[in-house]
Amino acid sequence: MQAMLSESGPIGVVYCEGWEPVRHAVVGPLSPDEARRRDETGEQYAALLFLGDRVQALFEVGWRQGVCVTWGFDDQRRRVVKRDFRRLDDELLLVEQVSWRYPAVAVAEFGAAARRTRVRHAARQGYVQVTAGRPGRSQSSGLVPAATDRLRLAAPWFGNWAGLAFFGADQIEEVAGSMGDAALFREIVVELAEGDAASPWLPLPLLPLDLPASTPFAPSAPPDGVAVVPFDAPVWQPPQPLRVDQRLVIAHPAFSTASPGARLESRPAGTLRVPTGELVACDPYTVSDAKPFAVRVPPGHYPVMLTVVGEGAPAQGRVAAAWLVIDDAPVISWELATRPGEDVRTLPDGEAFCFAVDTGMACFVDRAAADGLAYLGEPDSRLPEVRDHVAEVDEPASGANLIAFTSGWGDGAYPVWIGRTEDDGVACVMADMLVLGEPDGVPTIPPEAVPLTFVVGDAVLVADGPFAAFPGTVKGIDVDGRMLTVALSVFGRDQDIEVPFHQVEKL
Repeated sequence: MQAMLSESGPIGVVYCEGWEPVRHAVVGPLSPDEARRRDETGEQYAALLFLGDRVQALFEVGWRQGVCVTWGFDDQRRRVVKRDFRRLDDELLLVEQVSWRYPAVAVAEFGAAARRTRVRHAARQGYVQVTAGRPGRSQSSGLVPAATDRLRLAAPWFGNWAGLAFFGADQIEEVAGSMGDAALFREIVVELAEGDAASPWLPLPLLPLDLPASTPFAPSAPPDGVAVVPFDAPVWQPPQPLRVDQRLVIAHPAFSTASPGARLESRPAGTLRVPTGELVACDPYTVSDAKPFAVRVPPGHYPVMLTVVGEGAPAQGRVAAAWLVIDDAPVISWELATRPGEDVRTLPDGEAFCFAVDTGMACFVDRAAADGLAYLGEPDSRLPEVRDHVAEVDEPASGANLIAFTSGWGDGAYPVWIGRTEDDGVACVMADMLVLGEPDGVPTIPPEAVPLTFVVGDAVLVADGPFAAFPGTVKGIDVDGRMLTVALSVFGRDQDIEVPFHQVEKL
């Protein structure tokens, strides 16, 4: 039975495909049973919370990707706060909150005049990093106290939305009680949420502060006066960490037919001696402080190859990637290289764990050489002469060496990827120097150089485009056009799509 809604409760829950922000409309209403089924199978769905006819919050749930994104609204049905939660076993961790303050009713949702505040985890325990201002203009950034346990909550079972809806309410009540003037506190809670460094950070409330946390939730039809539109295509995507650049994947030195003069060229950079298998990628002048990756490679001697942008491209002559080739077997899957304490499940959308470069040079080296090469961190130390983008340093005590290479455009932060073989061994380690930019209009290997690694029946994951993160099965292959026909199940409906090779990964 559908609940009758009022401003005082219960809180109406409308299950649906999502929210259409231009028309302020519910997209594709779902029955509670269908939403529950999706919750159990990990398929994405959404839940809109209403008090009367006022939309208060939106939950976008995709447990297959381990994400739950919550949104809060203002009286004009503009989104004013976004929280990105990640599921870590039996709890949710808040990895990012973004909020917007609109100076006038006429300012559009996410408009240029809106002030945006982004709150993220900080490396310093017990703090969050708060960046506030208008994007593209002056912004301030600083550390604000935040208890780590207050960024976590128990993962909800289906229909138990109180934890997400009232997230942070207990913190707000504690501060309000200490102030003794609840009305005044309600006026300043936004400033506290935007990072007053003298006060602990507080999350912005999604629901009215005077609404009791005991208010019940009840499945509901969309309220009168709220538009409903049919579902045609997904209106939201679960946040995903950065994915490996497929233009570099097809430039793998072991499989690319590129030669000097091609848009991307493979060049040898030497042989890396890896006595322990604890591999480090870092700025060579900080090698003594760098941490090795969690995945170890078999000890041995391995070729280092560079992918260099060829003539006629904006990044001409720049190193696009550096490869440590462990095995010539085909790469079946890619994963982001992490160091101890890093968890890819906690990454914000489109981001990656990276190593920092501050001298225009990056390197590969075995951790065993760190002590012997610590002198590189001294003020007057210098690498040997750089020739053809490369410099090499021996470390006799460990038997290792360091191979340094120019880092793309120069200083920055760069992700490292691990390529896996069919038997889950490490085929290669690739450092992406991020010089290729967005996919359109940038250098690529010619289509004929792409190895044909798909067969009909392969289980795949769409890695990019509107159906990103959907698993499917290869039904057809267009070798000349480098396109795949992939069968997907989109919210319980069978659908065939065509996708370029570079937008699909094997499972």
